Amino acid sequence: MSSERKMLSFSAFFVLCLIGGSMWYYIPKKNAENAFEDAKFFFKSASKTIVRSFYQKACDGEVMLGCYQLGFLEDKLGNKTEAKKMWQKACDGGEMGGCYILGILEDSSGNKKEARRFFQKGCSRGEMRGCIYLGFLGGVSGSKTEARRLFEKACDGSAMDGCTGLGNLERESGNKTEARRLFQKACHDGEMSGCNNLGLLEDESGNKAEARRLYQKACDVGDIIGCLFRARLEYESGNKKEARSLYQKACAGEEMNGCVGLGTLELESANETKARRLYQLACNGEEMNGCTHLGHLEHQSGNKTKARRLYQKACDGEDMNGCRYLGNLEYELGNYKEARTIYQKVCDGGEMNACIGLGNLEYELGNKKEARTIYQKACDGANMEGCAGLGVLEDESGKKREAKRLFQKACDGGEMSGCAELGILKLK
Repeated sequence: MSSERKMLSFSAFFVLCLIGGSMWYYIPKKNAENAFEDAKFFFKSASKTIVRSFYQKACDGEVMLGCYQLGFLEDKLGNKTEAKKMWQKACDGGEMGGCYILGILEDSSGNKKEARRFFQKGCSRGEMRGCIYLGFLGGVSGSKTEARRLFEKACDGSAMDGCTGLGNLERESGNKTEARRLFQKACHDGEMSGCNNLGLLEDESGNKAEARRLYQKACDVGDIIGCLFRARLEYESGNKKEARSLYQKACAGEEMNGCVGLGTLELESANETKARRLYQLACNGEEMNGCTHLGHLEHQSGNKTKARRLYQKACDGEDMNGCRYLGNLEYELGNYKEARTIYQKVCDGGEMNACIGLGNLEYELGNKKEARTIYQKACDGANMEGCAGLGVLEDESGKKREAKRLFQKACDGGEMSGCAELGILKLK
């Protein structure tokens, strides 16, 4: 036993015996810095009250790491206000981890401006997580140029999340070679988001075996997103049994998209009751895709009021499918003004199926010029139903040759209405 460890006083010894169930010897030290070390020593086996007292002593003695850790303890105990107070004290006192956590809290509350301020403060003083999250928000200015600079700073500072963020920017720019290099770097250094993103690149390239290996690598070390990505791959490959197992793992790990995937498998097995329960679980967990799926079931069952409420919740949560289905429901109910507003919002966001809904609405209302513009946008966006709709307008205008070309394009792209219109055109 070292000279620093001696027999405790009877009272302290008794406390430790109650805590750990075995005899240890340790004398808590007097100063604030060592109070923080004492807290770490006691943490695994001591009561939270004792641990809190050590962190509090460290924090009161201006050891900001003690305040930072005390924030987590208070948060775990449900004392959210006190936790935030401790993180604020840590941030003000130079513990940048506190600034980072405050940024996360503000971001989750929708206060982007304040989140940026905290992330910026942390990043400027070497807290790479602050740089990364500030990058995700597009920096202070909200631009991709600033995001790139921040991700580069984090990546160069050995924060592999920064390499992943930079890789995503390269992929969006079409530079897949550089994106692959950055994802590989992150994955090699143990950042599972790098492995998952590298897996997505392999998946897109048709290299399913390598994608599967990368997703599984992440899943094996507890990265639930890796499990979810592999579940999707197995589902698309027809391996429903394996997909079910992985979706169950993701759902049990509180990744609500896993619950949605599992619900879809239950629905395919005619277990609508189980599917509803899983979609509801996801929706309650703020996974808007779950609300959309549940709304669709209610819609099919004729419960349009409940369907509208669920679609609205999903749409408000930025699930574009939820918005599109809400638009369809309003269209179905004859609420054309509401339908147009919803379709326009989603179409402007790049969801081509919503553009189709908007084009169909304009067509039905006799606004064929507007319908043509929208169908053209959808067709240019590789939505074959848009090409078929554009073909109908060309046919009505007497431009049979152009109509035939568009119907053929739609048919070749798998849009059956294009094939049907092509057949009708040939019979004329």
